[in-house]
Amino acid sequence: VSDRLADPYVQSLQVDPVDREECQKDMDCDDWCKEAGGKRCVCRCPGWLSEGEFICKNTGKFCQKTPRNFWGGSFNVTSSSFSKQCKKHHHLLVAFSASSCLHCNDFEPSYRWASEKLEAKGVFLGRVDVDKEKEFAESNGVTNLPTIVAFHKCKNKGVYKGVHSMEALEAYAAKITNHTHAKLRSQADVEAFAKQHPVSVIGFFESPDNEQDEMDDFTEAAEDLKFSDSTFFGMVNSRDVGKHFKGKADEKWYKQSPAVTLFRNHDQDEQEIDKLIMSELDYRLRDWVMSKSVRLVDEIHNNNFVYYESLRLPMVLLFLDKKANNRMILRDMKRVAKRYQGKMSFGWLDGNAYAGRMVSLGLSENKLPALAMNTMQGGLYPFPAGESLDEGGFVRFLEDFMAGRLKPKGSQSGEDASKTAAEAAEQGVEGLAEVTAETFNDVCMDEGYDVMTLFYSSKDEVSKDFFIYWKKIVERFRALGIITLKVARYDVAKNQVPKGVEFDSPPAIVMFSAQDKTPPHKIFHGKAKVRPIMLWAQETASIKFEFPNDTPHLDDEQREAYLVQIKERDEKVGAERAKKKEERIAK
Repeated sequence: VSDRLADPYVQSLQVDPVDREECQKDMDCDDWCKEAGGKRCVCRCPGWLSEGEFICKNTGKFCQKTPRNFWGGSFNVTSSSFSKQCKKHHHLLVAFSASSCLHCNDFEPSYRWASEKLEAKGVFLGRVDVDKEKEFAESNGVTNLPTIVAFHKCKNKGVYKGVHSMEALEAYAAKITNHTHAKLRSQADVEAFAKQHPVSVIGFFESPDNEQDEMDDFTEAAEDLKFSDSTFFGMVNSRDVGKHFKGKADEKWYKQSPAVTLFRNHDQDEQEIDKLIMSELDYRLRDWVMSKSVRLVDEIHNNNFVYYESLRLPMVLLFLDKKANNRMILRDMKRVAKRYQGKMSFGWLDGNAYAGRMVSLGLSENKLPALAMNTMQGGLYPFPAGESLDEGGFVRFLEDFMAGRLKPKGSQSGEDASKTAAEAAEQGVEGLAEVTAETFNDVCMDEGYDVMTLFYSSKDEVSKDFFIYWKKIVERFRALGIITLKVARYDVAKNQVPKGVEFDSPPAIVMFSAQDKTPPHKIFHGKAKVRPIMLWAQETASIKFEFPNDTPHLDDEQREAYLVQIKERDEKVGAERAKKKEERIAK
């Protein structure tokens, strides 16, 4: 760490202790940023810049300038230079982010310092700016930013699904450069390995000379999943070691060799186990391991949602209040998940953080716990009101779904759409495009326009409060005569979120670029006020336009009054900050 702190660039960003201003969120740093001469400032932990520290007590955070984009990594990569780099560096991790992705900047310190550790192991961290290389990103399966994709000898080995921290990236580099499986030579080795990893897969082979084909299958599966960040393989090829774990299936880890036992250690207080006699397997061992590696009931978030969708199974999603005691309902869900394993995937989400996804699945965001199906066909299947959210209720709901007895809730009807349009007209929002599931492609995918769309919920108070700003944005773009940008809104309470559109919760602002309508789409992450949103629209729109000044949210009369207020405020704030600085120096 001392060497990192000595880095000239780090020193240029370091905040002197007497100038540190405590904060709790980024907007607390706006005035400090202006005084410090920074383009963008954030509220982060003390060790963020030098150690990639993300989690700390709010009382320890202070305002800091952000490092430059693409500061971290071994080198930058483009579609034209990729072939040369991957041939030169057999183990290559490529981090896809973008200059326009503000939250991507949070990981620059991790990428910067992790690359030193990675290179010592023969693994290199390349960087791609998706703003310039969107087609290259899309061809490699990138749908969210930032995303890291692993390559070995130029072959895409899949998306890295772990945490983007220094420690996690270093551990992943060690995994992909070591042997495909560990050799477990003692009882202690086996017992430790079974608990050591998120998913531990142990093969038991008592007679290696007679079980070579099965050992080859095991090695092949380990090789295929070498680039999984969570699944680790170990092999026991000694009868003397295996005898400690052999016995009745319900008491021991295996009853007949050759065998494979898989341990899921996702929960600290509960280990889940699946057992396999290899002679009974009629498909690839790799596929069996993958199907069993997912915890029966997992917490779903943005990083793993795409993986669950890739299983192409109906998803049973349970929304919870994380502050409540959910032990009983999760216990019941795990029991049901065992019953339907392989037919459906099961997960739970933070209902407060993912209220938008609740609404998009036909649920009321104010009622937790709640449950719904997420299907490839996009139908809305919310858990029936009045039913008990327990094991019996889960089973009845899922049996009705599988038997086709459940009728999906429809998307927004034409009558509803006309009502919404009428409501907008009553509010005097001329120029606002009202979008539904039926009209989404016609409006947002129109290649003649950049379309800035507000995804909101008509049942959400936050969305309702925000609409006054959205109305102002519509009015200002019309007043400024900017016709290449459409401003729209989409009610997720009445329409399922379109495929390829991803955000945490409403209200969310998404830009559908005229020049490229493919995901990942750019999402606004700044302060939810009129001016920052309008400036972001100007920056991200593919059809460029200009504002007459730096306050496009104001008309001429408002701008004149604003400038007077700013001058008076700056003088007052400057005096207060100078006084505080004198007090800190005195201490």
